Amino acid sequence: MTEPALLIQQLHKEYKGREALRGVDLRIDAGQFFGLLGRNGAGKSTLIGLICSLRRLQRGRIAVFGHDVRRQSVAARRCIGLLPQEANFNSFEPLIEIVASQAMYYGLSKRSAEQRATEVLDMLGLAERQHNKAWGLSGGMKRKLMLARALVHKPKLLILDEPSAGLDVEARLDLPEVVVALGHAAHHELGVDQVAAVGADLVEVALRRVLHHEARLAVREHPVAGAAVRER
Repeated sequence: MTEPALLIQQLHKEYKGREALRGVDLRIDAGQFFGLLGRNGAGKSTLIGLICSLRRLQRGRIAVFGHDVRRQSVAARRCIGLLPQEANFNSFEPLIEIVASQAMYYGLSKRSAEQRATEVLDMLGLAERQHNKAWGLSGGMKRKLMLARALVHKPKLLILDEPSAGLDVEARLDLPEVVVALGHAAHHELGVDQVAAVGADLVEVALRRVLHHEARLAVREHPVAGAAVRER
């Protein structure tokens, strides 16, 4: 039986007695787009942090392609490529070095890392700028650079946290098309089997949607006209 890309069972998280997540159960199979929606403070970033081992797991279980994030954290993290909300790279480094350094963090040799970095920068339309420093990039190009960094180690699970943050109108409108193209090309070109699209702006491309409400999940299958919402 094929392991799901992401399996979450009875996940709970509290901060100083306040419940952030309550009894979250979720399964995402390989090859799916997935949109996670919710108002500010609903627990989206908390959930992402727990999946990526950036926050301490209190109760429940998370597995990424069969790797338990508590007992097999290194193997689980190797499966994940994360595009965070905020830019967190050195703006005075060339693009190629920013992406290649991420690849070397995952164990690639310097030569292999530079080759992979060139490949993903080219796919995302940044090849001509790869030797330029990042400080001069537009908001949209910065997001593409961060996406290249998330993809460089060939992750099986790609998580995009508010991917349109900071984009101009044109880039925001183009984003769903970019994500769909990634889904078609990922398995063959980049080795990505699963794309998790996180953010309300990507609902157009989500095959399934999850709405966070009062620390619980309301799930709606999509696209199905008039599909019922079921509370968990």
